[in-house]
This record gives sequence, structure tokens and C-alpha cells, in this order.
Amino acid sequence: PAPPPPRRARATQLAPRVGFGCAPRAAPLAPASAGTCEVEAVLRERGKLVDHCLVAAEGKLGCMSRCACSWYEACYVKLETGCSVGVCNLSVVVTVALSFIMIVAMTTCTAVFRMIAYTREMQACNRNRG
Repeated sequence: PAPPPPRRARATQLAPRVGFGCAPRAAPLAPASAGTCEVEAVLRERGKLVDHCLVAAEGKLGCMSRCACSWYEACYVKLETGCSVGVCNLSVVVTVALSFIMIVAMTTCTAVFRMIAYTREMQACNRNRG
């Protein structure tokens, strides 16, 4: 009998800690465990690390190594001196949810203001008639 097909690796094994929709990289980057790219050493050059992370203007740096992103964030590729250190930013799911909430809120506000204007106009018409 033929051997069973190999089990498919989980998505987290294929692209560890990277956000949804990441395209394959054109040129392979040195992984943090290969010894050629020490994420924490690269980040220490820029400032002090807190919980293995460097908090910068662009977000928490170092999530491709031991820095953990928050539950609402995903780790995206961020290059520092040729090393992929990773940066935590809002995940795609959170961004879509926030966009949906804003659209619903704006639609609701528009409908409420239109109903208020319509009610005032009807009251003005009733006063003029009576």
C-alpha cells in the first residue's frame, strides 16, 4: 500500500506570528533563530527593551522574537538593519470590526437626525394648520 500523504502543517507553523494576508516574501529574510539575525540585539541598539519589546512610535517592536502582541494585535514584518524584527499593530479582524462599527454608527446618526428634522417639520406644519 502507498504511504499516507504527509499531514498539512498548521498555518502558525508555516508563518509564525504573522498577520492575516501576508504575501510570501520576495527575498528570504534571516530568521531570528538562525544566529545571523539577533532581534533583541538589533532592538537594544535603538533603546531599552521592556518584556523583550521595544516600544516605539510605530508600535511594539520585536514580535518576531520573544515579544508578545496584545490580543487585538497581530505581528507584521518590520525590517531593522536587514533583520525582520516584527511590529505589533491592529489585526485585520479588529480593523474590519472597527470599520463596521463606524459605518453603523454614522448610518444610525444620519437616520436619527433625519427623523428629528422630519418630526420638527411635521410639528411646524401642524401648528400652521391649527
